[in-house]
Amino acid sequence: MSPAQRDVWLPRQKDADRGTSAARDTPPLTRAELRVAALAAQGCVNREIAERLYITPSTVEQHLTRVFKKLGITGRDSLPPSLSAGSREDP
Repeated sequence: MSPAQRDVWLPRQKDADRGTSAARDTPPLTRAELRVAALAAQGCVNREIAERLYITPSTVEQHLTRVFKKLGITGRDSLPPSLSAGSREDP
């Protein structure tokens, strides 16, 4: 996980450790969600993401839906650009 990706994951984990209600309602992103979100942030479409990660397009959609909900956004154009920075580390 890159430092940029940790910025998305760790603040939520720190809140969870403190026991805030927002953190309890929103768990941190999983590795799979981070990989999918990073590729989406780079501009890949669902089919490309699925081919790169050897998963189905439906699985990509499910991961992105959870990512959007966890980050409180409505679409891939709102994904933090920092997500795409470390996606090459963990395909």
